[in-house]
Amino acid sequence: MIPFANWSAGLLGTRLAFLVAGFGLAAWAPLVPLAKERLAVDDRMLGLLLLCLGTESVIAMLFTSVSSARNGSKPIILAGGLGLALILPWLAIADTPLRLGATLSALRSARSMWP
Repeated sequence: MIPFANWSAGLLGTRLAFLVAGFGLAAWAPLVPLAKERLAVDDRMLGLLLLCLGTESVIAMLFTSVSSARNGSKPIILAGGLGLALILPWLAIADTPLRLGATLSALRSARSMWP
């Protein structure tokens, strides 16, 4: 018997959404030393770049709550998953600190679409 055969669609969807969101951010973690070396930035600049994740998160959550109230959570979660899939490859190829900061902001914005 499949262990999750009796789960409701909502429970399964919620767990899968958190799995995808966690995987998306976990995929970025091994790229941090690579990005620091490739961009030749010091610890201070890397800290500022990583701050883009937190700053954008606050902004994105404000807009996501309003959009979720209007449209429901399903389209928001689907858009966030699609955005995450499209943004992750750009983290590996960002060639300037400005592009990396913008990509990290977009990543966190897409990640913030989950509850």
